[in-house]
Amino acid sequence: TDARPYFAAGLEGQPASDPFLGSSATVEGLKAPESNNGIFAHVFPTSFTLFCLAAFLMPIWTLVHLGQDESVRRWLGGRFLAAAVWLPVLFGASHIFHCVKGRPIRLVVAFTLSWSCVFLVVASAKAYVEAGRIGQALASPTCSSVKQGLEADWQEAREFFTACASASAREQLLDVAKVMARRRITDCPGYAAEASRPGRSDNWAYLQHLEERYHCSGWCQEGVQLWAV
Repeated sequence: TDARPYFAAGLEGQPASDPFLGSSATVEGLKAPESNNGIFAHVFPTSFTLFCLAAFLMPIWTLVHLGQDESVRRWLGGRFLAAAVWLPVLFGASHIFHCVKGRPIRLVVAFTLSWSCVFLVVASAKAYVEAGRIGQALASPTCSSVKQGLEADWQEAREFFTACASASAREQLLDVAKVMARRRITDCPGYAAEASRPGRSDNWAYLQHLEERYHCSGWCQEGVQLWAV
């Protein structure tokens, strides 16, 4: 039986490579598949962007989260950590550039990966070194120079609260300790003006944050809570 009609039916326009059709036969109706390079160039921008997000999104989120912490911002400075939020912008620019060019660009790939790695390593190393240095100073049992500024402001806050509670106790004929237990420093008249004085506002706000968030009392030495209930 001649197998040629079964293979040649409806096929013209291309040289047949099948041994039954012979080298002179033509095939019609079949399109040449898209080249592998064309497919790779088409999917590369999205694939590369997804790879960057998968590789760097967790360390980026970690640095940004640390940079927003109140204690980190005070002692280490959180701006350089929060700057990691700009790395996805770099990934987006790389994606657009590859889409416009229609092919992978080695220089863009190398710059995107190397800059992301260098920034994350440098930022993490800086935070690690500074945290070790500041942490050692804060853990010291003595009131070192690092802690003296906050200690002075805490003492001023305590004196202000004590004077306020004493005045209220005289008016109400109550014990000062009972008044201090019922009221907070923020309830005292003139607190806003005292707390906003230059050089004091940041320290009082940070001390209030420590009491409300971590239930601290005092600074260099244990004391009473002034802000937290």
